[in-house]
Amino acid sequence: MSRSAVYQLLGQYANVLWPNGRTNTFDDAALWLNGQGATTGAGTPYVIGGRGIAFVIDCAWHYFTNKGDHVTALNIAKAYTDKYGNYAY
Repeated sequence: MSRSAVYQLLGQYANVLWPNGRTNTFDDAALWLNGQGATTGAGTPYVIGGRGIAFVIDCAWHYFTNKGDHVTALNIAKAYTDKYGNYAY
């Protein structure tokens, strides 16, 4: 799966989560991406508790910001949190 496809998945999921007042932890996002067949750049599943998922969420935010889709970028920023509830940014 391409990087942009992973970003699209994260954006679509964020567009469901945040407008409905829900968030997802980085770990839950990693599990969800793994379930969708997404892999890291090295072709491995995302690791629960690893820094890779936070990095890909940050990259997804930049991807949508650069495309001018600021609504999805905001939803990504707000929908994904660490285990303490801190946002990805």
